[in-house]
Amino acid sequence: MRWLFPGALAMAVLALAGCGSTMPELPPVRPGAIATTVSPRLPLLLQFEPGDRIALDVGIDGDLMEVEGQGSELTVVVKRRFYVLMTEDGPPRISLDGKTVGQVRGSLQLGLGVTAAKGTVASVRLGTTGEAR
Repeated sequence: MRWLFPGALAMAVLALAGCGSTMPELPPVRPGAIATTVSPRLPLLLQFEPGDRIALDVGIDGDLMEVEGQGSELTVVVKRRFYVLMTEDGPPRISLDGKTVGQVRGSLQLGLGVTAAKGTVASVRLGTTGEAR
């Protein structure tokens, strides 16, 4: 079952950097529990654990380019515990302890290149680093 929230999780890229601030006290919810919930309510604190798998949906559309076909089935594998706070009034925010946001730094790289071996290749790279506290 597929589920989406206002302010999709992909927007978390924009909220990766920032100063530390406390979050509202909420019980963490595992993403698998959402599929069985008819009407999840915001705010919501999602808890991801090492080994969790997240399907990666890549889309490109517009006047210049679009994605053709289904593409490969890409999966993101969680390497360490983290939390995502989803609220109605802002983008999702990432936390390492479920209590403080602003602990994660990120980078986004977009590239376009041409090589003899691969031809034209577009690339997207997202890097995340949790600060030591």
